[in-house]
Amino acid sequence: MSRFSVSLAALTWLGFSATAAAATVDPKSDSDAPTADATTTDTSAPSEGEIEQSAQKRKGGKKGGSKNSKNSKSGQRDNQQNHSSNSQRPGENAPGAQRPVSPARPGNPPPVRAINALPARSAQGGPARIKASPKKPASTRPSTTTTHARPTSKPASATPASRSSHARPPSKSARPPSKSASKPKHRVHRARYAPARWVPSYHRYHIKGVSHYHPRYWGAGVFFYNPPPKGHKVVVYAGTGPSAKKVRHSPRPTRAVDRNNSFAIGVQGGNYASAYLGGGGYSDLGLGLSGEWRPVEALGLELEWTHHSQSWDDGTERMNTPIQTSANLYAFPWTRVSPYASAGLTWNTRTVEDTYWDGWTEQTAQADDTLFGPHAGLGIEFAIGDVAALDFEGRYIRYLSTDDEDLSVPAALQGTMGLNFYF
Repeated sequence: MSRFSVSLAALTWLGFSATAAAATVDPKSDSDAPTADATTTDTSAPSEGEIEQSAQKRKGGKKGGSKNSKNSKSGQRDNQQNHSSNSQRPGENAPGAQRPVSPARPGNPPPVRAINALPARSAQGGPARIKASPKKPASTRPSTTTTHARPTSKPASATPASRSSHARPPSKSARPPSKSASKPKHRVHRARYAPARWVPSYHRYHIKGVSHYHPRYWGAGVFFYNPPPKGHKVVVYAGTGPSAKKVRHSPRPTRAVDRNNSFAIGVQGGNYASAYLGGGGYSDLGLGLSGEWRPVEALGLELEWTHHSQSWDDGTERMNTPIQTSANLYAFPWTRVSPYASAGLTWNTRTVEDTYWDGWTEQTAQADDTLFGPHAGLGIEFAIGDVAALDFEGRYIRYLSTDDEDLSVPAALQGTMGLNFYF
């Protein structure tokens, strides 16, 4: 009976102590306590090693940097031991399982076990923040380490000048077209054996909206200079049709001389040829002077004087001294070879006392008068430099003021060659 009562009292005391231990645990801790299946690590209260480490860092400063690092390592080992000692055993916090309670000793109150797995709470109800130990500031010294990674491609400037790349240049087709190649080419034609600058089409192809019969069109490139715009690229071909060939090493049909508003003085010599009725033709040499004014390069106004004699002595039988005024129309006057046509009036003072054979009898022609009549001629001028020019011309003179008794033919041919100087 006595043993039974002692056992019953012990069981009653154990039940009382279990109830008191359960009452001391916060009811919220059951929901917050981690389970055995949780993968997160419980946060425990700071250990003694951590407290000592923070105290040594405050006291030692920079001098105790090495000791603090050792203490920090020892504190970490202590923390690991505390965590290992406080870690949950398998099945300890499993659902429905009861925490074991150490048996109470007689005469002592039942001990209450502190659960380290539960985090401490602050007065506001949230988890208490643990003051972390101050970290050593990172060094502000710039890093001296350099990366020696090779560049993916070597710049062209880094290649030594002495080393020449043997890569072939791109082909002409791959090169971008130049400005001159991008401009359109205009083909113009000239006569195969004509001078280089006799190219009327060079002065006409860019005239728009003008009939080919208009003086502006057919006169361009012949009587007045009308070059195309500077941006046009012109290629000259000799001849026309399939047989035309591109002119190489030939100057472009540009201006060679400028005779606009110029004045020329020249000397000349030539021949005066005429005849008598029924036969007895003659030809006398002569010398003379000329002057010409060209208000525009294609037009010249000329005054000419010449003297022709049969023997150039006192016993001469014939003398002709014509004075002529002419208007000369020049073609291609900006070139060095300029043909022209002339027309004008002639006043010829003559003295004739000549005997000739008419095929039957001997006849004597006598005259001392002045003849008047128009003339027309063709000539060509060769420019020598910018100032001088050689002039060759032939004229036909038709006299109108003759009488029936005059034995001379009322006409004459005159040929001259002169050297002119332009100012």
